[in-house]
Amino acid sequence: MGIGVIAAMLLGGSRVIPRHGKRWTTGLGVWIMIFAFSGLALSAFSEASSGLPVLILAIGAGAGFFTVGGVALMMDMTSTAQTGLFVGAWTLVQALAKGPTAIVGGALQTWFTRTGASPAMAYGGVFLVEAAGLLLSLVLLRKVAVVEFKRSVEPENIAMLEMLGS
Repeated sequence: MGIGVIAAMLLGGSRVIPRHGKRWTTGLGVWIMIFAFSGLALSAFSEASSGLPVLILAIGAGAGFFTVGGVALMMDMTSTAQTGLFVGAWTLVQALAKGPTAIVGGALQTWFTRTGASPAMAYGGVFLVEAAGLLLSLVLLRKVAVVEFKRSVEPENIAMLEMLGS
């Protein structure tokens, strides 16, 4: 997974963002993770483990593209005077989200098991919930509006942003 994250961050930052943009790169990462988590669910439901290394690599790659695209997009949505505050808030939100998501994932797996699912089926159910959450994030990503944000915070940066195609 770590190899996928690093490789995708390098590729995303050096090749994909310059060619396709930050939002596209972020969305690519989300789509890769949706397919990978769906694949993990199918693997769990069928109790087949042969594809797990590729799926775990894909989760890492999706996370890498998502991270590099999302951080670059977030940096566009900072005011010059408050860049440190925005970057710090982004980092804090991500760090604080990891604990509750791990707890909810574990609680869902336990609930699925207690309602009669086998452990494999329970994990498959959790992976499907994760894929559904990622689909929701695509809806939210479409609502990110860098130019509108900059217009409200720093109107003088609009012309530059429109030239850069953010």
